[in-house]
Amino acid sequence: MLSFPGDTWQERWDASAIESADDFRHVISKADNTLVNRKNTGSEAMGVSWLLVIDAIRPSYEWLYRNLRKLQKLSGVVLPARDPEGFDALDNAIQRRSKRPEHVRKTAFPQLARIMVHTGIQRVADVTIEDIREAYEVGARVLPTPPGGEIYNVMSWAQFLPQGSPTTWGSQIRVGRLTVEQLVDRTGIKSSTMRDLFVVYIKSRATGLDYSTVTGLVNALVDNFWCHIEDLQPGINTLRIPLEVLVDWKEQVQVIRKGRRQGQPRKDHSSVLIAVRGFYFDINDWAQTHPERFGAIAAPNPITADDLRGISKIKRKQRAQSHERTRERLPLIETLTLSVEDRRAWHAEALAAASDVELGETFEVDGVSLQRTTKRAGAVVKGSKTRAALPPIWVRRHDTDVVFDARLEEDRTFWQWAIVGVLKETGIRIEEFEELAVTSLSQFTVPSTGETVPLLQIAPSKTDKERVILMSPDLADVLSSILDRIRDEHGLVPPLDRWDPLEKQVIPASPLLMQRIVNGRRVPIKRGWVAGMLNIATLEADLRDGAGRLIRFQPHDFRRLFATEAVMSGLAPHIAAKVLGHDSLDTLQQYVAVYDEDVFLHHRQWIERRRRMREDYAVEYREPTDDEWQEFLADFEERELELGSCGRAFGTPCVHEHACLRCSLLRVKPDRRTNLVSRIENLEKRLAEAKRRSWKGEITMLGLSLSGARSKLTALDKKVGLGLPSLRPGL
Repeated sequence: MLSFPGDTWQERWDASAIESADDFRHVISKADNTLVNRKNTGSEAMGVSWLLVIDAIRPSYEWLYRNLRKLQKLSGVVLPARDPEGFDALDNAIQRRSKRPEHVRKTAFPQLARIMVHTGIQRVADVTIEDIREAYEVGARVLPTPPGGEIYNVMSWAQFLPQGSPTTWGSQIRVGRLTVEQLVDRTGIKSSTMRDLFVVYIKSRATGLDYSTVTGLVNALVDNFWCHIEDLQPGINTLRIPLEVLVDWKEQVQVIRKGRRQGQPRKDHSSVLIAVRGFYFDINDWAQTHPERFGAIAAPNPITADDLRGISKIKRKQRAQSHERTRERLPLIETLTLSVEDRRAWHAEALAAASDVELGETFEVDGVSLQRTTKRAGAVVKGSKTRAALPPIWVRRHDTDVVFDARLEEDRTFWQWAIVGVLKETGIRIEEFEELAVTSLSQFTVPSTGETVPLLQIAPSKTDKERVILMSPDLADVLSSILDRIRDEHGLVPPLDRWDPLEKQVIPASPLLMQRIVNGRRVPIKRGWVAGMLNIATLEADLRDGAGRLIRFQPHDFRRLFATEAVMSGLAPHIAAKVLGHDSLDTLQQYVAVYDEDVFLHHRQWIERRRRMREDYAVEYREPTDDEWQEFLADFEERELELGSCGRAFGTPCVHEHACLRCSLLRVKPDRRTNLVSRIENLEKRLAEAKRRSWKGEITMLGLSLSGARSKLTALDKKVGLGLPSLRPGL
């Protein structure tokens, strides 16, 4: 470096043009004649590293990122030399908190070294959040893939960050709600006149819309429409777009221009056309009411009725694809359910057995030979990426030679079972799944009989309508198991804040049901993790279609399957729509994959005729009168039977001629178990007599009754703890 001009080492560094060179080692070799004829031994990189250690030079982040491989040993000399105590504190935090300590060290320490040599910071404790963010932003601009946030997480674990700082890098870099002006500006719109017009228009539309809808409107109008028009005709500053430009835009809008799917066909470009057509209509209306401001801006609508004629065809195609997807998965739902149940039970037993044996001991689970071991090189390791709250328990399967973390796999398989169980039994949206809380569990007690009915309250989401659904025994079992798992040492479910990725805001703390422990910290379960667990579950179940192709389930598939199964089971479509939270049968029709349009048409006609027969034709639903309510309660009193009560719908007669033991609607009460056992014993005696006397007609009927009675006894003896919340005394 002495061969370059300058009074300081930094000035000589800047004068050397090393930062602009393709390979800085060539610049150093040319400047030092002793290195010209020598092969590369790494001495140049090591020499530069030591200049960085002593803070003789402070290179740019761009240069540091371009030479990642050449300076891969930089952190090994910079950190121990500058701040050994801080380095040890970080290393201990990684060992204590990380599931993958070596991976975290390889990503966090080099990033910290780059920050320290660029800024000249000598102590780890002096590195600020702004320093970490600056290094990240430059890396995101220079590198193909933005650098990870491990260094932030590690400094958070070691308590080097200011008190009250977000605990994870993901929380730190979140972008909250932007103003309409910021949303429009980030699209890169060039015309200031059009920018101001779009801001005024979108602000007027934003009233009453949620944030995600506003961002979608900005993307459609500004990004996918106007910015595209500016690319086709630079300098345009008016809504009167030349015909040839419009033709090119209408053709190109059918292809995605940005992002990971750039160049792929857009599945539905009609939303963009409809948004643009509505925008022009509104501007023309404003020109009538406010001609002094919008009269000169108004222009003929570029989206004609002919442009929208193909939308119905696109919608029919999308509906057909959705129905086909549902038909493929409907026969496989039970296979998936059994698979997650079996895998959950197996891994729970494997964890329990592995926890009771010493390292190296062999044990068996369902005939599979296992051995408690250590993670070793060369073995196929499962579960090495996900972080757990406790140290791993490594187990090797002798049949496959796979080493897996028993604690991690038990946690994964439990949540796969829970996710499938909740989505399958409720058909709720993924955002509703995330929002389930302990307060969502409630119960209704029939006043006359004292019978308790468990209910699940679904918070308002897409349609801003709250609804309550009846819990099935399977759903109650799943929710009870979740409650047992997430309670803390005091038996309570801790409240957690939750980040809404669509509305870009933090939801106030609530006792969420969907929470788990990661790195010793409770975190809400997110939709991305749910999708990942479903993907693993479907791969493990090896679900395939008729052509042998793998079938995968997404969270929304369960909603379509729930709707289809409900209607196939005889539930009236308008009731199914209410259960799913749909505003109309048209929406339900897109979900259900078994009904033709004429069936729904006839059903709507039947609903219309029923309405006309009412005294109050205009009201679809009304509050029941006192007499009607008493009639409703009296109907339940009349259903009391020897073994329990009948669960048929209100106002309907018995269709099984009171053959209650064979009827699935009979609800046996626990205090009538003795009666049920007596009936079973009596049926067994009668069946034995019928067989002895060859009464073949009686044998068949008695066999059906005995089978139904035994199944009801089995269901009655099944222990299901609901774990329903209760108010503390005095509240």
